[in-house]
Amino acid sequence: MFRCKECGCEYEVKPDFCECGNDEFDFVEQEPDIVVSKKRKPLALKELLSWLIFGICVILSVLVLLFFPKINPDGTVEPENVMQEVMHENIPSIESFWVDTVKIEEPVKSDEEYRIDILKVLEKKQDTKKKVPEQKIVKTQNKVTQTKSNTQTSQVQTKKTEQKKVVKTQQQKKTKYTDTEMRSYISGLLNRFRSNLSLGELDGEGECIVGFTLDENGKLLNRKFVKQSENKSVNDTVYKMMMRTPVFNPPPASYDGGLLKVYLKLSPSYYEISFMN
Repeated sequence: MFRCKECGCEYEVKPDFCECGNDEFDFVEQEPDIVVSKKRKPLALKELLSWLIFGICVILSVLVLLFFPKINPDGTVEPENVMQEVMHENIPSIESFWVDTVKIEEPVKSDEEYRIDILKVLEKKQDTKKKVPEQKIVKTQNKVTQTKSNTQTSQVQTKKTEQKKVVKTQQQKKTKYTDTEMRSYISGLLNRFRSNLSLGELDGEGECIVGFTLDENGKLLNRKFVKQSENKSVNDTVYKMMMRTPVFNPPPASYDGGLLKVYLKLSPSYYEISFMN
């Protein structure tokens, strides 16, 4: 076990940093668990005999139910095939349900009769087409034009509303975290990051983006890499910087609990830290 020197938190595996930001731990030996083995007592002869008698009784009861015939209260024995005979007697014959279908033969028409029928059908269709008034056609055309105009006006309105929404969102993005309290708070937080940044172990250069949120007391939550660097040493130094700053001052009232992003560009002789939101 490893115990933190400042807050006293214990860990089974030694971490790089504690939740309080400390990186110094004390090794504590863990006492071995005492295992007490309990031996089972052997069964007595009386218990063995009772279990044997119980098993024999169960086997005999199963044999009686399976192989012996059923006995009525009168003392008579029911044969096995009585139910089958009764079922066969109650089943009626198929001939009692059989009904012969009567086939109705339609008279065969000649070719001339078929032609007459087709001509009649065509004449009826032509009559129905002539009866359709022209006013209905005009009304349908007017309806079509009205629907087209309505759809065009609705499309124009939807485009205007979408443009207004885009403008509002852009304004909100521009005005987010621009008040003086939030600016001063962010500048102080960046100074804290700079003070906890050590470039002595850095090998090469690279850039990355870190994201986190803040609670009411100023504790950094949900710390993560939004974009990692291809250089592993850059990621390690940024990780140590974030672990050394677990808590900062409580944020102002204008902070809405959103994700804060910080851009870092590091090299052995130069570093850059800036706020991205």
